[in-house]
Amino acid sequence: MTARFFDCEIHPLYATFKIVEHAEYVSRCAILPFLEPEEDALGSSVEVEHIAPARVGDIVKIEARVVSVEGRDITCKFSVTKGEQELARGKTVQRVVKKR
Repeated sequence: MTARFFDCEIHPLYATFKIVEHAEYVSRCAILPFLEPEEDALGSSVEVEHIAPARVGDIVKIEARVVSVEGRDITCKFSVTKGEQELARGKTVQRVVKKR
């Protein structure tokens, strides 16, 4: 989960691109119970502000909550913390689609 480009580690810190991946995941987890069996959701946008670093071995917590539903778009805000320290925050938008 460190900052890397291809096979080269840039530094041993929690990478912004991994924050995006984890934000998408927790946002999806937040909405899945509310989707109908024939529905799915696709990520359509992510905004992230990476505020502070986390080192390898640090325990981080990632939380997401639904803040709005507009038509087929569901917006979640997320936060990443290490103890009381905020590491990142942002929002995701997922679009509800038919599985077919």
